[in-house]
Amino acid sequence: MDDTLTAEIGQVGTQFDGLGHTGIGNKYYNGIDINEAFGPTGMKKLGIEHVKPFFTKGVLVDMVAFKGKPMDGGQEITVADMEGALKKQGLSAGSIGKGDVVMFHTGWVRYWIKDNKTYNGAAPGIGIEAARWLAKKGVVIVGSDTWPLEVVPNPNPKMVFPVHQIMLTQNGVFIHENAATERLAAEKVYEFAYIFNPLAVKGGTGSPGNALAAY
Repeated sequence: MDDTLTAEIGQVGTQFDGLGHTGIGNKYYNGIDINEAFGPTGMKKLGIEHVKPFFTKGVLVDMVAFKGKPMDGGQEITVADMEGALKKQGLSAGSIGKGDVVMFHTGWVRYWIKDNKTYNGAAPGIGIEAARWLAKKGVVIVGSDTWPLEVVPNPNPKMVFPVHQIMLTQNGVFIHENAATERLAAEKVYEFAYIFNPLAVKGGTGSPGNALAAY
């Protein structure tokens, strides 16, 4: 007897986007064609079950502290914003290196559950410039307290989730969304050990699950 469950992670909690979450046209990370990547039971390549546990350095970028207030939907985080926030935290751009995890605290979590329509309707987040800056540094994961990580709506109305394409498809950088960054921000913890083991769903494009921050 076979039991089959068809479901979607959706924005129901903290979630981790695997490399099969987004493609560009018919191509996925490492130039894999869509017909090679997917089958009737999920991903044939790039499935989340191939992603091993993470134990690496995490860096929190507290945009609320830098801006002096929570960010608004559609407000973009630029490279200058990141550098300014890091400086205010006593860090620098050099504090982020290869293999690190970068998490953004935007304050958007204030709408979580309390006002789902607002929460899901837009979001502050990084734009194309910041995404390329982070990818060039060789980070392994970028996350935030928002559902898309990137700014929504995008300043260019012709673009749809370009940061996902830059991170996942072009550079192999994972995305961790809906994270409880407010806990780190409240304690002013800006560097920590990021610990996460994705749920090994065979053929899955992502995983639910909360990361741990040890400090």
